[in-house]
Amino acid sequence: SAAWMLYEYLKNQEKQEEAEVWFSKALEAGYPEALFAEAKKHLGANRELAAQYLRRAAEKGHVRSIIGLSELELAEGDENFWQVAMKKNEPDFAVTPEQAERHLRQFAWFKLAAEAGDGDSMNTLAVAYHFGYPVERDDKEAFRLAVAAAEETELTHQDVLDQWTQLMIDRAEEYKPQV
Repeated sequence: SAAWMLYEYLKNQEKQEEAEVWFSKALEAGYPEALFAEAKKHLGANRELAAQYLRRAAEKGHVRSIIGLSELELAEGDENFWQVAMKKNEPDFAVTPEQAERHLRQFAWFKLAAEAGDGDSMNTLAVAYHFGYPVERDDKEAFRLAVAAAEETELTHQDVLDQWTQLMIDRAEEYKPQV
């Protein structure tokens, strides 16, 4: 959007008053970056208003807004689903049904971001599928997503193979007979 580009230019030139005029025009036009920026202004004070702006941008495929919506699914103190997934094999692993539901909703937003082509989201989903939280374990889907992520990010296919080889070695260690 021309309005957003003018806003960015004027902001960088430290012409804040003029920049705000163009920001408002970009926001009125529904430009995703402007909607995202407006949402960030409201996150602390008015989560519902922030969510409205994020949804409008997400509907236009704005990945950072989709991720922002995923974060709004969590309660204060919740870890992200992929952080919890990596702890699934620990002896004291436990989540409440409410946490699991929030993680499933967060996972769904990441799935949308991955479908929009976001490689980092693909990689995050791969972790969830590999560890089997908050979805059923599916190493084929995990590997497929990890390879797709490599095509969308700076990871090389060799990086992906190295990561997954190490994960498989770690998994094999779990099943090694204790002597």
